[in-house]
Amino acid sequence: MDEPSEIFAVMRTAIGGSPPLRAEVERSLLALLDRVNPSHRGSRFTVGTYVEWVIAALLFHLKVLSFPAGHGEDNTDIKDLLDQQRALFSIKSSFTVGGRPTRMKNLDGANSWTWTESTLFIGPGLGGIVLVVPVEFPALASAVTRVDGGYDLDHRIVLEHARAHPENFIPLQVPVNEGKASFDVATAFAKEMLTSGGYPHLSEVFRAYEELRAQSPTTRRLLAMIGEAVASGDIDERTALTLVRKLGE
Repeated sequence: MDEPSEIFAVMRTAIGGSPPLRAEVERSLLALLDRVNPSHRGSRFTVGTYVEWVIAALLFHLKVLSFPAGHGEDNTDIKDLLDQQRALFSIKSSFTVGGRPTRMKNLDGANSWTWTESTLFIGPGLGGIVLVVPVEFPALASAVTRVDGGYDLDHRIVLEHARAHPENFIPLQVPVNEGKASFDVATAFAKEMLTSGGYPHLSEVFRAYEELRAQSPTTRRLLAMIGEAVASGDIDERTALTLVRKLGE
């Protein structure tokens, strides 16, 4: 079972036939948006990889993917599964309705590109997951347009494809990004590294921030007022330091 269409059919049957499995996939996407905002530039790679892992985990559960035979626990790399998934499908996820076209490829100095990869499109505007196998649908492959150093595809073309070929569509409730999540992956990584021990000076900023968060809202407002008074020249730094110390008593 190597053909993308056959593998997608297994996914479609499994999700359609198991409400708990479908709910689990949907919850995994909702949980992502509870933590990370896909609109933040620094989060886009993390979001893309997370969605790839959701699909890889699903395919592993369905026995489509497995760890390479002969690998012992000393040399098995879980990323092997992700590499297998990427060899099957390119994944383009979006958490907005409408909006900008899907960026299919950045040229990165190349002169041209032809869309040949079997691709899963996931988004609320599509109503779930759509499979496009461009070698089977040449008209879709030629629908990409070259703009701004890359190739884009209008999401409406994918939606039309799903309607015309329901066998290439898996209905799911894909959440819409409301932009409320504030988890910063890069900052969290920096904090983990610098507070792990051995960096007593560089970890100071994170300790100070945690202390600030532990303060009451009233204390934070007073600290802000003291800072504003110093900036305006109403009090000097020595007076400000005395006031800050009294707040800590």
